[in-house]
Amino acid sequence: AWCEERGRARGTRVRVEPAGRLARTRITKAQVAYPQILAAFGAVEEWIAAQGLTVTGPCREVYFADWEAAGPQDPVCDVAFPVR
Repeated sequence: AWCEERGRARGTRVRVEPAGRLARTRITKAQVAYPQILAAFGAVEEWIAAQGLTVTGPCREVYFADWEAAGPQDPVCDVAFPVR
């Protein structure tokens, strides 16, 4: 309902996840484009390994900004992995 009310239902879903520990990096609108976004996933995975952490679930992209209003250098997304 939240997506539909805001005209953002284009194949996306909003969900509430339980609290937990995330390893993440913040990226700009320009960095979201493929294949640039792969560097963000790789960087987080390398950091997790270096810290001796374990991934406990699927990775995710968390978009938090107004995509239409954001410029190429504006932060718009976190690439995140749940860890322990």
